[in-house]
Amino acid sequence: MNKKIEQKINLKIVLKLIFYTFFIIVILSDAEVGKKLAKKLLNLFPYNYKYFIGFCAIGKKEILYVRELVEYYIKSGVDKFYFGDNNEINTEKLSDFLQDYINNKTVEIINLIGVKKKD
Repeated sequence: MNKKIEQKINLKIVLKLIFYTFFIIVILSDAEVGKKLAKKLLNLFPYNYKYFIGFCAIGKKEILYVRELVEYYIKSGVDKFYFGDNNEINTEKLSDFLQDYINNKTVEIINLIGVKKKD
């Protein structure tokens, strides 16, 4: 391998390790400050991401606390939520309880109602 390419790869690895270590330390102390600093550090890398932190889950009969979960993780720094709605047919839908978050594009619902499980 070319020495110049190898040095670039090693530098990227070192920068990523520094970034993740710093990110964990700051996030544990203050989520908002950590998120701002981490986004600034991400500018060192040539990648362009639409979201910083995402949350993905499949839920069935989770209506009682799904809003509380979303609000808690938004305060913790999550930018985007993806929920698979796996409720039964003719029951409540996650989208009914999270409509305001869906409207501001924080939450995206994947409809799995009535989808048969593949064996």
